[in-house]
Amino acid sequence: MKGTWKYLITLCALATLLAASSAARITVPQSEIDAETARWTALGVKLPPGGIVIAHPYDPPYSNRSFVVPWSWFQRFYSVFLAKHEYPVRASALRADLPVLRLLMERAYSGYEPAKRRGWNFERWFANWDAMLRARRDQTLSIGSAFAPWGDFERFQLDNHSGVVGYQAFVSGSASAQLARAPVLPCTALLSAAGRIALHKSDLGQEPHSVVQWDGSAFSPAWYVSFPKRDWPVQTIECGGARIALRAVPTVSGLTQQPSYETLGDGIAYVRMANFSDAGDDQLRSVLSKASGLGKERLVVLDLRGNGGGSAPVDVLNNWAAQSAIDRASSFDSYETESCFVTALRFNLQMHLMRGLKAPLPAPELQFLQQSVNELAQPPNCEVRPVTTRGESPLRDHRFTVKNADPSTPRLVALVDSGCGSDCELMTKVVASLPNSVIAGSSTYGVMGFTRPGFFILPHSGVSFRLALGRADAYGDGRSVDGYGISVDVLLPDARSQSRESIAALALALVR
Repeated sequence: MKGTWKYLITLCALATLLAASSAARITVPQSEIDAETARWTALGVKLPPGGIVIAHPYDPPYSNRSFVVPWSWFQRFYSVFLAKHEYPVRASALRADLPVLRLLMERAYSGYEPAKRRGWNFERWFANWDAMLRARRDQTLSIGSAFAPWGDFERFQLDNHSGVVGYQAFVSGSASAQLARAPVLPCTALLSAAGRIALHKSDLGQEPHSVVQWDGSAFSPAWYVSFPKRDWPVQTIECGGARIALRAVPTVSGLTQQPSYETLGDGIAYVRMANFSDAGDDQLRSVLSKASGLGKERLVVLDLRGNGGGSAPVDVLNNWAAQSAIDRASSFDSYETESCFVTALRFNLQMHLMRGLKAPLPAPELQFLQQSVNELAQPPNCEVRPVTTRGESPLRDHRFTVKNADPSTPRLVALVDSGCGSDCELMTKVVASLPNSVIAGSSTYGVMGFTRPGFFILPHSGVSFRLALGRADAYGDGRSVDGYGISVDVLLPDARSQSRESIAALALALVR
């Protein structure tokens, strides 16, 4: 009961702050409400009484339809941003928006509690941001200037699924660098020309990885570190008081964007998984259906390099592994919440996904949209309720051996690099959690720690913003993944080791 009262007091205080600081009450014109109703009705969706959008979506008391606005509001932002790669932000308007951002971060953002546990002071951060904007009065600012405090937060806790939609300056994929010699742990900092970058000693994602490297003909011990690419060039790492030189691991270019299946001899096959899209996935399935000897290979190289994600066709792994094993491998620890705020932001994501759809819709798509709308019509419950799911195969349990431990089944090798992100990382995780598998190359992009982005419009500035509504712990030990990626077993440290001939030789060595 005590916790409930604390929640109500906090919510009332935020609502008061929101009402007091708003430059003007936000009202959606009836014509725009009617236009949104017509758009959904034309697709065959049955709407609840009153439609989808309410007249005052930012006013308490809050409901499932709070913060849901017409799609045209998002389009206004995107039309300017895409044309200019920038968006003018009036300081006073963004200042009036800060209570909205604060409310939704506290009530819906999956990174809020982790940041607090690590010492981030949100109250002081918002106060400083407010003071900065107050000093700028009605000046027009760039996104980078207006949201500079968000950039500071991203330096503290990198989250590649949150922030101003489309603005990439504050987020980052990963880079990998090889250590010149074995480190004495713990490692405390990366050193670059720009200064010292502290490493969190309890974060295994930031520690150097002890692996084997393949030079094209033989294995040898190696150590490498991954870090946000925005910090490059990093020259040395500080471990146990000593500085160790770092050498960048390059990424290969010129990879085909077409799926393929090739036999390399000796029972080894090479499968190029170029991109995950509806068309690309269907093309991959078609290629595999025509492959001779499919499922009878000794080893299969799954080349995922440069695959930015989409919708991972995990089902294709059925050609080499049992469905029960794939199901276990696909699970991982996840942390989410449910509330009216999450329902609204999740629905705004559907607004993005449905753009461009035209009637008549296939039955599954129509059913999915109808279900999303039905959630809006449910009685609102704005109390934040944690939802935790436990996985069966955390990546921390993955074990690599050079020796082929089970010659009776095909050995899978996922070939990855910093261009492999999102659902490509999901595919990597699934392969890594299958018995006797290998991850080779360099660390993946790192965009699967914070998940399920929810969208909303900051009402006075008109900026489209998103917050991750979920958090995934693929390793099961809380290490950073966004901007650090999934680490590899076998490092391919240079262009020679990444060549087609080297990969074929690596596959032969692993199958033997």
